[in-house]
Amino acid sequence: MGSKRLTRRERQIRRYAAEVCSARRRAEREKARRIGDPFPQILEKASPRLETPTPQIIERFFFAQGKPAKTAVWGGFLTYFATSTRSRGRKSRNRLRSLLICLARRAPALLQPGRWEAIDRLVELTWVRPVEDWVPRGKAPDAVLISLAGHLTARYPVPAFLYGAFFTQPASYLKYDPMVFYRCAAEGKSIHALFSEKAYYPRMTRRMSHLFMRMKAGMSIPEAARTAQVLASGGSAALARELCRSSFGDRFSDFEDRVAEFISWLCREREIDFKQLGNVVQYFWNLWWDDQNYSLKGRTFASVSRDARRYMDQWSVQKKLTKTTFEPSGFRGATWTVRGMGDNGTMQPITWTMRELLTARDIRAEGTAMRHCVFTYAIDVEEKRCSLWSLRRDDRRMLTVEVDTADKQIVEAKGKCDRDPEPREIRMLKHWAAKNGLSIEVNL
Repeated sequence: MGSKRLTRRERQIRRYAAEVCSARRRAEREKARRIGDPFPQILEKASPRLETPTPQIIERFFFAQGKPAKTAVWGGFLTYFATSTRSRGRKSRNRLRSLLICLARRAPALLQPGRWEAIDRLVELTWVRPVEDWVPRGKAPDAVLISLAGHLTARYPVPAFLYGAFFTQPASYLKYDPMVFYRCAAEGKSIHALFSEKAYYPRMTRRMSHLFMRMKAGMSIPEAARTAQVLASGGSAALARELCRSSFGDRFSDFEDRVAEFISWLCREREIDFKQLGNVVQYFWNLWWDDQNYSLKGRTFASVSRDARRYMDQWSVQKKLTKTTFEPSGFRGATWTVRGMGDNGTMQPITWTMRELLTARDIRAEGTAMRHCVFTYAIDVEEKRCSLWSLRRDDRRMLTVEVDTADKQIVEAKGKCDRDPEPREIRMLKHWAAKNGLSIEVNL
């Protein structure tokens, strides 16, 4: 007799299961390669497999008056599901019982440790077919589990990558529950409507939602969403891969409007250095917490990369600092008023101020406002090798000044974006240096 002819849905589930298993094996090999373990499969096969409970043991577990004797072979299994069944109603317990008995008979490998959480999640979902009609598909345990999930819960075809919800531990910092997305696809509901429900979900157009449902196996939900956003915005597949390797591919955030704006800007840029993309993403991720008004209008990837490198340099210096408040250098700050040409073209009083920067926050703010690398000098300030000053005109930053405390010399003075001082700024700097007995080493 010939083999039983598979339905279209069964063939699709088998294909999805094979794709998921292949993707998981590739991920395991990649992880083993990163940690330097050349024999991950050998070690896995060498680990002893636990004997799984029989249907008789499971029947006794659910119906015996007393607790069954726990042994080292299957005691952990019963302990886990005993804890799981305490909060269940009768219908849920009967469903779990029938599922465990079916697995003990048809797929005992799924009762091994590591897949109990997935079984627990299956019981919580709405079943559309009885478990008794399930025929295992595939050889690997993950493929068999995927065929079981598709048989029990999928009313409509589910993309292969969404079956990863059964292997993903939900966490609050991820900002999403993978099972919500799986349930939405399995019940045939609108993914586009689901993305619109939460403020911390990505802003997805209908085209993005369509591309999201076509992503390949092995991708996480954030990776699939970011890839769909990039492709729908006109970006390349290479850009999508690099973006998924950054922190944007790990989770959703509270700044999804900003993330959508950033991805749209990134797709419009013609020259992108993928080696700098990770730093740029991390720079924006931290910047959005500090500066809500930052705009990408008129910025290029090259200019943003410079800001990102400067930020990462500041971050590395911050980790080396042992304190955030520094001792005064002993030189006196000053405030004086002179008459000069104002911004409106008329003669008016102008107030000049020379202020010492005595905290790490002040130095970082100076570097951010002036767009130079003054924060890298914070370690020298902490070790009393130099002091840093800010020359301001009507409370507007004009120059950042470095003073060698040992030699009592002004060794550097730079304006915004490392520009050289203007003549009027040089006059004010010499005025302050004369009051403190400082010489000027830099050629002004």
